[in-house]
Amino acid sequence: MNIRERLFGVAMFALLAIGVQLPAKAQVSQPQLSEQQGRAADLILTEAPMAPAQAQLQAQPAQNMSESEAELAQARRRGSGRVRSSDFIGVGADIGYADDVSLSVISKFSLNDRIALRPSVLIGDDFSILVPVTYDFTQANTELGDFQIRPYAGVGAAYTDNDDDDDFNLLLAAGADVPLSRQFTLNAQANLGVLNDTNFGVTVGVGYNFR
Repeated sequence: MNIRERLFGVAMFALLAIGVQLPAKAQVSQPQLSEQQGRAADLILTEAPMAPAQAQLQAQPAQNMSESEAELAQARRRGSGRVRSSDFIGVGADIGYADDVSLSVISKFSLNDRIALRPSVLIGDDFSILVPVTYDFTQANTELGDFQIRPYAGVGAAYTDNDDDDDFNLLLAAGADVPLSRQFTLNAQANLGVLNDTNFGVTVGVGYNFR
């Protein structure tokens, strides 16, 4: 074998060795390159400014929440006149119906949002029981300073026991509830008994709210 053939063999072996190592290097370098490219892409996405459309989408829920809260507040203000007053039981004084001045026990028991049963007992020289069924005019509620006046009117029956005789009357009643706090309600009611006898009196009292 001459020198030329030996050099040609060495050159072919070197080319073969280089050809075997190139694919291995390519396989090692490609994942590293992909990983570096992924990190670069994440960095670009993280540091890139938010697109206007995306910022608008993220700001939209907060805007909708503010609008919903405003609408809820307006609905509460519009519906404040439709809030049912509390049921109560309390004491007060009546002038004129059963006697000049009588001790009165007042109460209110709601049957629904607007209709209530308001029995009261008047104790003086005479004894009377008043049982009107009333309708609350919630749409006519008015504000007086820091207090809300809730008027009502109704009809019912009245019983009076006096020295002469006992009698039943048709009762016409009208009044107003004035909430003083979460626990107490001021009540004023005018009572007119008609049919057998004519009796008229005004009851004023304070009730303790239990519902």
